[in-house]
Amino acid sequence: MGPYTLIPGKPKRLLTAATTGNGAIFVPDGAIARATIVLQSTGTTSGGAVSIEECYFDNIGTVDGIEYAGTWSVIQSVSASTFTGGAQVVVHVLGSVWALRCRISSTITGGGTVDAWVYGN
Repeated sequence: MGPYTLIPGKPKRLLTAATTGNGAIFVPDGAIARATIVLQSTGTTSGGAVSIEECYFDNIGTVDGIEYAGTWSVIQSVSASTFTGGAQVVVHVLGSVWALRCRISSTITGGGTVDAWVYGN
């Protein structure tokens, strides 16, 4: 396939005990062929949704780049009720991404929270 490497060397946390908002950004700069996202609940997540999104932004010549402020492209949306009570959902994204994030696209309800991690290769 190509000279792909594991980026980063261990999973990166994108969401921590979240019920709303955007998660951290994973920027492999297109150097991966696949990304794996792990979503996990703590407590009851009876409603809400997490969107896995991607975008491109120019990070040439900067440390962290200039974050894209527009609407990111949704790869997949996952209902939080499908991984309630400590369960996990693992989503595999086939194809290279420049930047990826998880966003709570609909507020998590039920009293629980969501965590998310990503790794790529």
